Amino acid sequence: MSQFKQHCKNFYEQYRNFILYGIIGLFTTAIDVGIFTLISHYDIHELIANTISYQVAMVFSFFLNRQFNFKIKDNMWKRFLSFFLVNLIGYGISQGLVFLFISIIEMPDFIGKLLATILAGIAQFLIIKYWTFKPKN
Repeated sequence: MSQFKQHCKNFYEQYRNFILYGIIGLFTTAIDVGIFTLISHYDIHELIANTISYQVAMVFSFFLNRQFNFKIKDNMWKRFLSFFLVNLIGYGISQGLVFLFISIIEMPDFIGKLLATILAGIAQFLIIKYWTFKPKN
């Protein structure tokens, strides 16, 4: 194996959870932003649209991370509740940032929502990795 391939393999192994969380996050963000954009098109307030789109994406994210990323399948309801609580924190951050970016700064809806999602997602990853999907000892 070439040195470059070995370096890439080592990098992937070291950051596997973050990489997969990012890939799943891109997919669920597309769901979130897509639903948000569709609902916003019908003149529904951005905070209501954000609530609906965020919750749908959160459910998808839990099951994809559980199945493909962290691969920890015990205590599903306990882990879902933990995931939900972490996402409530992320949701609060997201709501505040959506309001700031769209209502105060007057960014376009799509840009404000996307930026809020990225910033909230970084905080959530750390909590989810080390609390929600922490393996049993």
